[in-house]
Amino acid sequence: MRGLPSFPIPDLKECMDATLRVAHLTNPSAEFIGVAVDTSRLGEQEADSYLKQTEQQLGLVTVDPVRNGVARIVDQMI
Repeated sequence: MRGLPSFPIPDLKECMDATLRVAHLTNPSAEFIGVAVDTSRLGEQEADSYLKQTEQQLGLVTVDPVRNGVARIVDQMI
């Protein structure tokens, strides 16, 4: 995390679980439909590998909006 080098990057699944708990306070049917990741600091192969790994781990469409666009996430909405 930029500006906080002494703090480890939190686990994505933990962050998503906490976010969903909060979202359910006002919308009990809230859910994730996809994940957008900034892979700009990764090479092409490393980025593709990370996106595929994250998609498999979370079971959600995972893209880098700049590299891949957001169509796969939008498709989950319609």
